[in-house]
Amino acid sequence: MLIDNITQTDPQENLAPMRRGERRKQHTKRRLLDAAAETYAVGSVESATISAITERADVGLGTFYLHFEDKDSIASAVSDTMMRRILGEEQIAIEAVRSVGGDPDPLALFARVVCTRAAESPGLVSALLRWEGPANRISPDGMELLGFRAELLPALTKRFAEGVNKGLYRTEDESLAANAILGMFAMTVPGWVAVGRTDWNSLASFLERAVLSMFRR
Repeated sequence: MLIDNITQTDPQENLAPMRRGERRKQHTKRRLLDAAAETYAVGSVESATISAITERADVGLGTFYLHFEDKDSIASAVSDTMMRRILGEEQIAIEAVRSVGGDPDPLALFARVVCTRAAESPGLVSALLRWEGPANRISPDGMELLGFRAELLPALTKRFAEGVNKGLYRTEDESLAANAILGMFAMTVPGWVAVGRTDWNSLASFLERAVLSMFRR
């Protein structure tokens, strides 16, 4: 699949065998999510249409509505998938640093992981960072819909708090600091993609230095 297999099967799905109909339903949902991710990657979340997504997934319009309420709900599902992937890769990176006796810097590592994911899926990460979220923040079923940056905000706020507790960073408003960092990502990553830059290590190093210069003690 194009977007680095964004919807890889959750290991929990393998704990119990699914019936054929359930497997087919899961497969179709993954096709729609991958198609949405591919559509965002070549344009934007805002400009993507349901018809463009279903055409890319090769499913009917009615099938789309069996899985998603509207275009905002599928965008939020793609955003949530990417967020969970970044946080999972961050945890792996933390464990790798600790395995050799290191003490990872929470903000620097977070910046590095975001750039690593952007290197694998540049168009998609860029589109999600630019996305402000649904105009209607609450779906008809009462589930809250959020943009990608808003979804990442609690995790990054927690990382900042961890650094403050370790004495690494200046004491600041944690949520405000996290918003500032995400704003920096939202400006630099799409700009990197727009001009065709591919040296993601350079951007990751720059973001690490920028973040630490802003908040290091």
